Amino acid sequence: MMLEKILIYSDFKQFNGFNLKPILEDLNKKFPWVFLESMVFNFADEKIKNLAEKIAKIRIIDLFPLKYNDSPLETEVHFEEKQILNRKVIPGYVYDCFKLKEIYEEEISKKNLKLNFVNIILTGRLVASFDKDDLRLHLRTCLLGVPSLISLSGVEQAPAKSKEYYLLKSIYPRLNQTMINRCYFKSDELLEIIKGLCLQAIFYQIAGEGFCTYKNCRLFNAHTQEDLRESQLEGEHEFCEKHEKLLSKMGFTFCSIKRRNAK
Repeated sequence: MMLEKILIYSDFKQFNGFNLKPILEDLNKKFPWVFLESMVFNFADEKIKNLAEKIAKIRIIDLFPLKYNDSPLETEVHFEEKQILNRKVIPGYVYDCFKLKEIYEEEISKKNLKLNFVNIILTGRLVASFDKDDLRLHLRTCLLGVPSLISLSGVEQAPAKSKEYYLLKSIYPRLNQTMINRCYFKSDELLEIIKGLCLQAIFYQIAGEGFCTYKNCRLFNAHTQEDLRESQLEGEHEFCEKHEKLLSKMGFTFCSIKRRNAK
């Protein structure tokens, strides 16, 4: 499939120093022939309250059984309205990732929902999905599809932290801020990780698969902070040998480029 356009949407102005511009520049270098655009959701005033109510309803408020906020209070709807209007996401709530993706998908122009157009939604909201097999709620970093959803809060919260963190947490329930900060990515690291997740979304659409089993490949589906760091920040090359060959066959010439920050 010949990729024609990459559209990146966001529901926030700022997120912990995150800057969208370097991501656009990186993708432009990798896909110079593709039209690349940063999009902003512009909601009509008469739609904002309805949208806020939809989002308030997909908050997950209980697990056993799984329960959504089906009848939100007026204050909860107003809270979501403020987040939409100010484009500032306040942490503290968990939203259903599939339902949030559906809500945002409705706001994307139908002419852009084509197989050769990649639509990526960056959200500051923390999202999760419920696994019926293990009956657990799993926080998510991304949900690949048409469109794809990437959660910046998910990058910070979803991957399992180090054994050291959980050990210290069990001994010292109130960890000091220094120890807590060690468990989160710096702004430049977050930026590199989001670049990799965008590549996963793009690869999913052009090749039909988004993940790799090799840790040093940016397409690796990481479930721990250690694995996420290794796959997105520490590998020598962007992709593993298998995906370099596959992408080369598809006409991509950037595959063997070494990462700027490789150790």
